[in-house]
Amino acid sequence: MLSENLIPFVALDVSNDRVATGKAQDLPVYFGDAGSPAVLHLVHAERAACAVIALDTPGANYRAVWAMKKYFPHVKASSSSSMGTAHPFTLDSPPRLL
Repeated sequence: MLSENLIPFVALDVSNDRVATGKAQDLPVYFGDAGSPAVLHLVHAERAACAVIALDTPGANYRAVWAMKKYFPHVKASSSSSMGTAHPFTLDSPPRLL
């Protein structure tokens, strides 16, 4: 959807299969933990206009949003549930479980 609308993006995943599938489609998908400040620096997260976090578990989502807000406070970060609804949350209000 993003590439079809010519919206630049970078995707991170910890699944080798999903990274390989993305690479095979010439998408900017990289292996890495989205909650790791070092990984976020490597993909130049500081250049992002926003970050949409869509990970497999609420804990992983929270950790990735926490890292974005701590190290890149100028980037708006929100979590997206597996049901496809995005909802921003802050560190003092934990993610809502849907």
